[in-house]
Amino acid sequence: MNDQGRTPDDSVQEVSVLTFASSIAIKIYQNTNALQGKAVYFSGQFPYMTTDLRTLLPQGIVHRDLNGKPPLEYDDPTTVFIVLGQEDFDKDEIERFVQETHRGAAFLPQEGFLDLVFFGYDWWHENLDELNQSLEYHEGLQFVKSLEGFEWPSTDASESDGTSSADVDYASETE
Repeated sequence: MNDQGRTPDDSVQEVSVLTFASSIAIKIYQNTNALQGKAVYFSGQFPYMTTDLRTLLPQGIVHRDLNGKPPLEYDDPTTVFIVLGQEDFDKDEIERFVQETHRGAAFLPQEGFLDLVFFGYDWWHENLDELNQSLEYHEGLQFVKSLEGFEWPSTDASESDGTSSADVDYASETE
């Protein structure tokens, strides 16, 4: 123990905690860096508060709370993520968004947003099983899926009639 009442083990533990915290921060930075040039809109609460979720986004990423002050015009990024809480989501604003823009909108439950930020899993574009499972309990996503003209993501392929119109020139067989 030194003059300040600290042991060598205290310093080792502090370094361990800092290493752990920095590894989490680096991972979050990498995952949220993929959101640069995109916009993230939030609507609704539960199981998390929107104000808490918004703090996970670094500067430079457009983000707004649709329940508070929705934008007069939506941003035009490559992809828009709309993060929905299970309660108090703004149906009118979501419907307005869908009517005004069809440019790559991705709707995520709050749990899906956290999965994206912490682990890099994108429920809308890559992990559709999780997204579809959340439809069982998430009224906000159920509402979005029910909107006329809105295309819910799917992994279903359209059925083929067995014919092909492609002109393909195959290489001859070699021995």
